[in-house]
Amino acid sequence: MHRKAAWSVLVSAVTLACSGDGAPEARAQTGPATARERAPVAAAAFAGADGATRMRALGCGGCHAGEGPRVQALPLSEGGGPRDPAALFLYLADSLPAAPRADGARMPDFHLTEAEALALALYLGSGRAAGGARERFERARDAYRDVRADDGARLYDAFRCASCHAAPPPPPDAPSLAFEGARVHDDWLRAFLLRPHAVRPSGAQPGSFARMPDFGLTQDDAEAIVTTLAARTIVLPAFEADTPSGFTASKHETLLRERYDCLGCHAWRGDAGRIAPDLSLASRRLRPTYIRAMLDRPHELAPGTMMPVSRLPAAERDELAAFIAAYTAADAESTPRYISPLDHPMTTAAANAPASSAGELYRRHCAACHGIDGRGDGFNARYLDAPPAAHASAEAMSKRPDDTLHDGIAAGGRILGRSARMPAFGSSLTPDEIRALVMHIRDLCDCAPPRWSAGGTQ
Repeated sequence: MHRKAAWSVLVSAVTLACSGDGAPEARAQTGPATARERAPVAAAAFAGADGATRMRALGCGGCHAGEGPRVQALPLSEGGGPRDPAALFLYLADSLPAAPRADGARMPDFHLTEAEALALALYLGSGRAAGGARERFERARDAYRDVRADDGARLYDAFRCASCHAAPPPPPDAPSLAFEGARVHDDWLRAFLLRPHAVRPSGAQPGSFARMPDFGLTQDDAEAIVTTLAARTIVLPAFEADTPSGFTASKHETLLRERYDCLGCHAWRGDAGRIAPDLSLASRRLRPTYIRAMLDRPHELAPGTMMPVSRLPAAERDELAAFIAAYTAADAESTPRYISPLDHPMTTAAANAPASSAGELYRRHCAACHGIDGRGDGFNARYLDAPPAAHASAEAMSKRPDDTLHDGIAAGGRILGRSARMPAFGSSLTPDEIRALVMHIRDLCDCAPPRWSAGGTQ
């Protein structure tokens, strides 16, 4: 966004806020006051453009790899534009997107809560304002006394503001769109582009907290982009997802809740993990062939995923995929919400992840639940049915042989009589990687295994 355009937007936001209408209620992350309803955008910028052109102009390449150059926007450092925190707060809290530039680029709606808007304003802003703008800003500060500028710095990183507002930009950190046509249903994609919501509540990379914003797209925008993405496809193994009987469906829902490890990462009807998408909504989003293929080839279809290869027999994988592909529930949460880094710890490399290869393995596969430092306080811990092990606890870990730690990583929690929601990584990690994780846990607790387990005596 150009400096002049940014100034115009901020002045407009302050004018709206001071017009006597009063401060609106704090808006939920997927609240009804969307960009499209409050400030319809002009379609002229994209007249006749195809989906690829629109995606380049919107800056999809700032987050999604392979989508062209990022949008060049107003710098948020070195005095780039007006920086009064009250004006910034009003602009961010109301989530009013900037009017499109001549090339169609615009500031999107990041589904910010009022507390998140306040944190970003404190981080980016300086100086003071008078009148209604300042009054609303001060009301928010009174309501969220714990919010500080440091929180805004975390949000700036999490929401990838630097993708457009800084140079050099951060590397892409969102799902690949390389074969979206083989992955999602066209109708779901069209609706999602018009009303984005949380698919992965903690970000595409667990604990990054990146969000898909609302660009205020028109129906024409969405149709053009769907046409472009639907043509990007790959051949997946054929799979006939037979509709399961009532008994089979009930069996697999029970297995999901009590035996399988899926819900350590995935939610089910809004309950359980917040690392990965809600499986009760997968039938609306994903094609059956993709659901089945993900059980066999997660690392090929989603490079960098922590999802392990399923250890279930092939016939049981078929049944599970068919159940998920057929499942619909009227009471399932239709618009899952993002969780916020204001009250959840980040687990990305930027959040002090260890530099060693073992530390990186731990960050990728373990930190979401066990925490970066192994204290059992990862962002996903509060959503599990049992507290994750505190790997930094010398008292607890000194009682566990290395073989026990190895078995838990390789075969999951059930093999140790613990929560089934601890995934089994033995089919995805090499023996050397599992041993490296065991040694990393020993570093975290700064403790040795029981003497008897190493050939000594008690």
